[in-house]
Amino acid sequence: MDNDAQLNGKGVAIVQRLVHWSVESVIWVRFPVATPLPFIPTINLRNTMEKCPTKVMGFNGSFKKLASAISDMRYDKVEIFLRELAQSINRQAEGDKKRNRLKLSTLLAENSAILKKSADKMAEIWRLCQPHMKK
Repeated sequence: MDNDAQLNGKGVAIVQRLVHWSVESVIWVRFPVATPLPFIPTINLRNTMEKCPTKVMGFNGSFKKLASAISDMRYDKVEIFLRELAQSINRQAEGDKKRNRLKLSTLLAENSAILKKSADKMAEIWRLCQPHMKK
């Protein structure tokens, strides 16, 4: 049996081959060893643009414009955004921890904690500014 082959639960040898790699994606093709051609394999896409997009869906501006749009919001809304971002990053950290990606998980969790502190600071800023906001 090929070094890349493994047996699936039904005793059929499955081969997994790297068929494409780039910064954006890795494509592995898995197929039974004894499969006659032509065979259309199942493709498992990892780290694709769909999974890790490079743009915010529904926003066509630059990151500079996005940052400006967020910072122009009322501070209590910016706080909510930062808390949601922190929770989302923390969910990613938990997922990576389950997949035994400990360094990545730790860095993501640290980043989440920083975002939570930033949200706390934004709440403090909002409490300072709220009495002076026009109704």
